Amino acid sequence: MSLTLLLSRLKAKSWYQGNILEVKTIPPRPAVYTEMDMELSYPIRKFLDSRGISRFYNHQAQMIAEILNNRNVIITTSTSSGKTLGYLIPILEEICRNPSSRALLIYPLKALTNDQYRLLQEIKELSFKAGIYDGDTPGEKRPQIREHANVVLTNPYELHQILPYHYKWSNFFRNLKFIILDEAHTYKGIFGSNIANLIFRLKRVLKNYSAHPQYILSTASIGNPVEFAVKLVGEVFVHIGINQDGSPQPRKDIVLWNTTSSPISSLTQAREIIQELIKLDLKTLCFLKTRRNVELLCSWMGEYRDVVSAYRAGYLPGVRREVERRLKSGELKAVLATNALELGIDIGMLDAVLILGFPGSVSSFWQQAGRAGRKGNPAIIFYLALQDVLDQYLVTHPEVLLDPVFEKLNVTPDNPYIYSRHLLCAASELPLTKEELNPQGREVLKSLSQAGIVGESPRGYIYIGGGRPQAFVSLENISQDVVQIVVAGRILEIIDYQRALREVYPGAVYLNQGRTYIIESLDLDKRRAIGREERVDYYTQVMEEEDVSILEARDSKRREFLSINFGYCQIKQTILGYKVKKGDEVLAYRELNLPHLEFTSAGIWIEIDEEVERVVSGEFDYPGGLHALEHLLVGLAPLVASCDRGDLGGRAYPLYPQIGKPCIFIFEAFPGNVGIVENLYSRIEEFLEMAFIRIKECHCHSGCPSCVLSPKCGSNNQPMDKHCARFILDLLFERQLRLR
Repeated sequence: MSLTLLLSRLKAKSWYQGNILEVKTIPPRPAVYTEMDMELSYPIRKFLDSRGISRFYNHQAQMIAEILNNRNVIITTSTSSGKTLGYLIPILEEICRNPSSRALLIYPLKALTNDQYRLLQEIKELSFKAGIYDGDTPGEKRPQIREHANVVLTNPYELHQILPYHYKWSNFFRNLKFIILDEAHTYKGIFGSNIANLIFRLKRVLKNYSAHPQYILSTASIGNPVEFAVKLVGEVFVHIGINQDGSPQPRKDIVLWNTTSSPISSLTQAREIIQELIKLDLKTLCFLKTRRNVELLCSWMGEYRDVVSAYRAGYLPGVRREVERRLKSGELKAVLATNALELGIDIGMLDAVLILGFPGSVSSFWQQAGRAGRKGNPAIIFYLALQDVLDQYLVTHPEVLLDPVFEKLNVTPDNPYIYSRHLLCAASELPLTKEELNPQGREVLKSLSQAGIVGESPRGYIYIGGGRPQAFVSLENISQDVVQIVVAGRILEIIDYQRALREVYPGAVYLNQGRTYIIESLDLDKRRAIGREERVDYYTQVMEEEDVSILEARDSKRREFLSINFGYCQIKQTILGYKVKKGDEVLAYRELNLPHLEFTSAGIWIEIDEEVERVVSGEFDYPGGLHALEHLLVGLAPLVASCDRGDLGGRAYPLYPQIGKPCIFIFEAFPGNVGIVENLYSRIEEFLEMAFIRIKECHCHSGCPSCVLSPKCGSNNQPMDKHCARFILDLLFERQLRLR
């Protein structure tokens, strides 16, 4: 009834122009239970009885059995399917059998750690100790937790700082039986590559204490669970997946909504939908792709501002906890968030979720959608497709979302920029021997030794540089540079150097907690941006361009008139200036003079035979066609490579001087190789076909943001020839046309 009334109200809006393309209903699914063969200890049975749990879901029973049989497990069942209980039962069973046993539970967010700690505190039927050990743990409590806690809950950042002081943890590590990595799908790309190296360091320390624990990874659905787990941890794993999922699922109504149909902006449409949901007393969570949009939409909520809050990374922990508390208690009717609320933080019952723009992966889409309808209640999910290539492809091919093939996750622990820093950390924790390392690691160790940062000792190589390397090695970035944003003498936020060049340049509008700030100056020597609070009705958007030099080709493929290559490139990025915009209207262009960014990165380059230009010349603008094709490919790449749009860059050359041919580049927007374009290269045929389908299905005349135009284009989308790009793809997929 609520959905019918809601949609009728939305359709009655003056701006509504057939935005609803389809409403897909996923029927509820009953629970599937399995009886366990093995007998659990009496305290465990008593605990389960007190919770009314007389049997386990199918996947829980399998998970418990595999863990109790001493196997490493990765589980990828649906959101809110009871994965936590599946790993807690074996941990508690082991503690019942052997009270000296220890377990280390690692969560990517402190909020998740706090939620799980509260759950453990509620277990009164068993005698065990649990403690949170992170940056907020008081100093006087730390020794007690290290010595006496059976279960320690922490996060990767704290573990990174713990390892140099492993001797304080000797009792804990000697008795460590389980390591849990919860929400493990967050450990991908740069972050995941850092975490894989962190686990390598942890395993070295554990070996020193003769500990060989089991590893349990709990994660959203992904396309390569076992491969991912092996790369991340370096052990053999058993997989329990969606086919074994026995949890009940509520009815889900998924509204496919195209924002491009209406004359008002996508953010305004989201505001109108949220306000109607609030009127119907439906508690709502709206996911947006950027911090700016979170803040902007929050500032537009008008009379509902008191019952709506923003939530994103960058807020102080106390601010985020207060938003979580108010939402769970019912004080808030809606929260506008980035993917910071995608994970399993306990925020109570939700009725509806809005997903404003594709969140970067099919797995993330379902994680976000799964936040509504918990405890068996029906869920309303709006997918609001934006005016960009990827969203428009998905809204016209909803089967990609609704009958999904989940993406593969990438981790590349041997990224030289990441690997070398973690070897410094490892050498500061325990002497490092060549026998522990692969050939690449030995070369890195040799370089570090020659640079005088590590030195040889009788037991191996040790760190001899200044300070602790853990203090300057970040787990989230390749660059360690950060910039402070200062307003009225206080630090508003701290962001990394690359983000600073794109977001806090002089004249930029920066948003924080619904407030707008004008950046007055950016001092890169002092790593400080100065801003002032000022309410404005416009925003700014950076423009940039890249120059690319090929360094090394690692592999190549031939497809008709294309040579497709994977390898390494030298990237030079230049911030040209920024646009001042109000809605979709550009009010002004401003130039900037900021330093270049230069780095080596993994890339794909597509060489196009000269004969193609002969065929299209006279009828099309060939440079404009290549430019259009580059925008189209970069726009669609996140769906294939499971990444954020900002993780990639691109450049088209009508004549690339290094090879003497037209060339299109797609590259990772950071140093080294974190596996994104490598994954893209492995699926290049599918990728090119998706581009062909999208450009055929877009009915605009000369190009639009739904196909070939990019708001970030440094040359303001000039030259641009959509018809030429389509003709090139036509040649590739449809026309039986001989070029020679």
